[in-house]
Amino acid sequence: MKMLRKFMVLAAAALVLAACGGNQSTNKSEADATDSTAVVNILPDQFDSLAVNYVGKEVQVEGTIVHVCAHGGKRMFVFGEDSDKRVKITAGDDMAAFNTEWEGSDVAVIGVVEEFRVDEEYLAKWQAEIEEKIAAGDMEHNDEAEGLHTGEDGHQEQTPEDELASIDELRAEIAESGTDHLSYYSLACKSFEVKEMTGDDDEAEAIDEHEGHDHDAEDGHNH
Repeated sequence: MKMLRKFMVLAAAALVLAACGGNQSTNKSEADATDSTAVVNILPDQFDSLAVNYVGKEVQVEGTIVHVCAHGGKRMFVFGEDSDKRVKITAGDDMAAFNTEWEGSDVAVIGVVEEFRVDEEYLAKWQAEIEEKIAAGDMEHNDEAEGLHTGEDGHQEQTPEDELASIDELRAEIAESGTDHLSYYSLACKSFEVKEMTGDDDEAEAIDEHEGHDHDAEDGHNH
């Protein structure tokens, strides 16, 4: 009888330990799942070098708005410590236009990383379109054609000669890269919050926040 009681006690203890171990495993799995869904925060200065690892994935970028496209307001550019390293942010058709008055304000953007590739086929098509417009005397700015727009001032006033020179520069870059294309990365905005510096105490105040949806990378040229 004593042996039977001892056996039952040991069996019960084993069941308790097994249950505890199972809970720990489950909890760890749940914690890992939570961590895997966390949105990665990428600094603007590191975006170009890290974006290749997050194409099609959701990330967050925080920086200062340096430029908002006046044509349609569907693109804005942010930078961090280095003003030469800009991240292009695009808004979906179902989102309100970005406001040019936000230039100089800080912003936090959550979106999906998109890759825009430039190869010889793309450049040849672009060059043919420019030559057709030159022949027709039509070189008006087209807001739908901003695939390579990097937020530099004066892009709207580019002449046909400027664009042809840009094509030559891109061909040279492709040749130097040792690959058959160049990759440009941008962020398809899903939501964002703009902050404005107010008063002498430089307090940041949130002034706007929008929700949007992911959308396909646009085709176009740098005008």
